Amino acid sequence: MAGSTRSLLRAGVAVFGVAAVGHALGAWDVAAVLPRLPALCPVHALTGHDCPGCGMTRSLALLAQGHVGASLHQHPFGLPVALWAVTAAFLPASVQPVRSDTVRIGAVVALLGWWAVRAFV
Repeated sequence: MAGSTRSLLRAGVAVFGVAAVGHALGAWDVAAVLPRLPALCPVHALTGHDCPGCGMTRSLALLAQGHVGASLHQHPFGLPVALWAVTAAFLPASVQPVRSDTVRIGAVVALLGWWAVRAFV
């Protein structure tokens, strides 16, 4: 993984951690901020359907608050994405659990399959 990508992942994990700690200490309510943010999904704006990533931010915010069940309900890939980001940001490449192309392709297929079922069935 390139150094700049790894640095970006570390920064994202750090922001997630700060949000989780801030929420746990009662400094701010992450969930109260999210509804005020603008919707930036171009797929939803063009088609009216959620894209495969719609709900991921809300899922990660719920995860930061410690609501694992609600996070999985919002978007079932929120927890795996958070776990992947932590391992990719901090573990050496030689011991990262998700390194094969088969696993990566399988994850993309699962995400797109889940999205298709949710959006069109």
